[in-house]
Amino acid sequence: MGLVVIVNAHALWQVFLFATCIGIGFGGGVVCLMAVLSNYFGTRAFASLAGVAIAINTTLSAIAPKVAGRLFDQGIGYGINFYFLAAWCFVGAVVLFFMRRPGDDVNSTAAQVAAGAARG
Repeated sequence: MGLVVIVNAHALWQVFLFATCIGIGFGGGVVCLMAVLSNYFGTRAFASLAGVAIAINTTLSAIAPKVAGRLFDQGIGYGINFYFLAAWCFVGAVVLFFMRRPGDDVNSTAAQVAAGAARG
């Protein structure tokens, strides 16, 4: 929502709304990514999945400004980039909303690991 608001912001309250939405969205996304990976796929796969997710995120975060700058230089502007990123975030939110935990094998594996750790 913040990215859509900032494209045509003409008032200070719109800038504050943008900053609030981006802050909550980015901060919540970082925290939720780790929670989702752990809850959905268990603790055994967490480190590997977190590494892959962070590598993808870092790579795309490095490429995106170059693409945005190139589009700006071609006269397209930043608006299309913000709309694309907003749509991408919306699609991700919809996917997460409809995702369900994998089968009981992940939960039972986590339970077995916890039971083994408790036994010592």
